[in-house]
Amino acid sequence: MGLKYVAVALVVILLLYAGYVGYTVMTLHPQARADWGYVDENTTEVWITVNLGKPLFVPLSVKELSAKLENIRFVRVERFEYSATGKSIRMAVAIDNKKLIQALVEYLNRGSSGEIELDFGGKVFWVIPLKYSMKKPVDINPLSYLNLTAKSEEVGPFKTPEIVGTRNEWGGVQGNTAIIYTYLKLYNPNSLPLPVTGLSAKIYMNNIPLGEGKIARTVIIPAKGYGTAKVKLMVNLNSLPKAWVSHIKQGEVSNIRADIYLDITLGGFKYTHEVKAIEKQIRTNIMGDLNDILASIG
Repeated sequence: MGLKYVAVALVVILLLYAGYVGYTVMTLHPQARADWGYVDENTTEVWITVNLGKPLFVPLSVKELSAKLENIRFVRVERFEYSATGKSIRMAVAIDNKKLIQALVEYLNRGSSGEIELDFGGKVFWVIPLKYSMKKPVDINPLSYLNLTAKSEEVGPFKTPEIVGTRNEWGGVQGNTAIIYTYLKLYNPNSLPLPVTGLSAKIYMNNIPLGEGKIARTVIIPAKGYGTAKVKLMVNLNSLPKAWVSHIKQGEVSNIRADIYLDITLGGFKYTHEVKAIEKQIRTNIMGDLNDILASIG
């Protein structure tokens, strides 16, 4: 008889517990937030905090959290902090910087169009599987940040061409070097045609050397007119992790600088001129976009 009452009591307790868990889950309005953590040239850490508002009293574990771009996984779970009696979940995920660069290269190879895939896997009560997946289109062109301009300068008897703007095309990868073809739109303020027989450039991000470029062929810019110089820019992929670290540590703000040298031939004389350093500040909102995704999930 005693065992019967014990069994009934256990059933009642389990029903009450199941009712509480069901009610808690149904009325749960979690708020998630992501923040940058530790960053170095190999790994970028992101902390995700989920405020549950109330304890779940449910054993929960995370086995997988991954992000893929162009089918290349560049995110893994590093730490998971959760208590069944707590009101929050904290999780550290690690971004493999080299894998991220590899994924970006494949993304550019596909014409700067693709999708990022997020996968989450865990267990409830140690045995019940918990899975969630989502895909989000990505159509950002990273090369658009390389748009630079420069004013004309007086050099002896003539003025240097003005760099009105740039257009960039992805040229693929050769070894550890990424090739970008940059088309400089130039304006000639002089009353005579201006032959640009040579052009070289060095590109820096936060004073970190990224690459260098050279003009493909001579360009003759008509008087008071426009011309386009095609420059082959070679970016060292090995320098990108260091530049990435500086960008994140500076609050997703970076300075791009281009040192450009022009060779101009007039009247049989060759003039080499260093264009005043071209600088441009770029800003990204990676963490803001990630928090928008987390808000949409919640």
